Amino acid sequence: MAASSNTSAHRNLYRNNDNPSVVVEFLSTAEMRVGETRWTAVIYARGQTLYVRPIQEFHAKFTLQPTPAV
Repeated sequence: MAASSNTSAHRNLYRNNDNPSVVVEFLSTAEMRVGETRWTAVIYARGQTLYVRPIQEFHAKFTLQPTPAV
């Protein structure tokens, strides 16, 4: 599975369900592999730090923020 990038014009921001002051930006999906086990993962940023988390875990921890109307 190749990494796919977010090609939309707006930023996809997600808010932490447990700590609403934490907002992260979704960047891309990727394949995460440990040994022969593979998962779809999310690459996201919080400030200048990049993180990788299995997609199911990401969606359990973060909620998409509504995009403001233009």
